[in-house]
Amino acid sequence: MFIRITSVLLTSLLTLVLFSGCGGGMPSVTGMVTIDGEPAPPGLQIDFQPDVPNSSSSTGYTDESGHYEMKFTPAKPGVMLGVSKVQVYVPRKINSDGIPAIPPQLKGIKIPKEFNEESTLTFAVESGSNTFDIDIQTK
Repeated sequence: MFIRITSVLLTSLLTLVLFSGCGGGMPSVTGMVTIDGEPAPPGLQIDFQPDVPNSSSSTGYTDESGHYEMKFTPAKPGVMLGVSKVQVYVPRKINSDGIPAIPPQLKGIKIPKEFNEESTLTFAVESGSNTFDIDIQTK
């Protein structure tokens, strides 16, 4: 009987030790996007795609001052731990007639391919709060 109680207590203690600190949520990533040294307009899309098979990406959008915050889901901020490929896009919205359209504040913005479909940007996401500023040069 004593051995059984001791085993249960030790198993419970080990489980508590292993899972302590796991409830803090995902690491956060925020930053600022600039284009040729100026804050990016609102609405640019930033994607972090972890370099892990079958992983889920996180998405953020620039605000009026070029800042962004990554979200794993619309209601859950954060990015998976590890190295992520970072891509910046001018998103296209679908009009009610089914035609893709660029938001007015983003018309004329050209993001070089090394920042989007052929991105060379990577960022190593660590536990806690992370900052990753993106400086896009078009000239």
